[in-house]
Amino acid sequence: MKREWIGNKVANFKTIGARGHSSHERACGDFYSTNPRAIDALAYSGKLPASQKIWECAAGSGDLSEALVKRGYEVVSTDLYNRGYCEGGMDFLETDKLLAPCILTNPPYIKVTEFCTHAIELGAEEVYMFMKLQFLEGKRRYRDLYSKHPPAEVLQFVERMSVALNGDRKMYEKSSAMAFCWMIWRKGHKGKPQLSWISADGELVDHSDAA
Repeated sequence: MKREWIGNKVANFKTIGARGHSSHERACGDFYSTNPRAIDALAYSGKLPASQKIWECAAGSGDLSEALVKRGYEVVSTDLYNRGYCEGGMDFLETDKLLAPCILTNPPYIKVTEFCTHAIELGAEEVYMFMKLQFLEGKRRYRDLYSKHPPAEVLQFVERMSVALNGDRKMYEKSSAMAFCWMIWRKGHKGKPQLSWISADGELVDHSDAA
């Protein structure tokens, strides 16, 4: 009897670009720019930041910053690297001054816990992090972040959002195997996170509070 082919054991990991299994080189400086439709989804769901001044602390090529500027926000854009949008050389994890009441970014994947923790401990009123859904997992991340600073909200995309390796915006048009969400921390929040679903198409009715 012939055995059904189930693929090699790293095939699925290559599809999602899992660390250590990726079929392509890691992005320079862990740079995956974010589809600006991620900001559209916040707008459609009424979940945009309350503060009119936002610090994009890993601004990359400016996709999130520009999407926010178009919606009337004042955005302070910084990055460790100069990717042609803002001046580089600012290491967010080494900063001790809060540049805006709200911090919003897609943090480098290998520094997710550190970015979230530092943003919260800087005293930001709101922290918005565009995260892989799988970042809800992990004993160390739970111990170091979520057990001490639970997010106020987790906003799960109903469609797959795409990111662009090294800022190649053509990748925004391609399908993605990765699931993303927005995690939001609000200063003074107590209790468990609220889960909601959001969509970049603007057609979603949120039933998260339905009985």
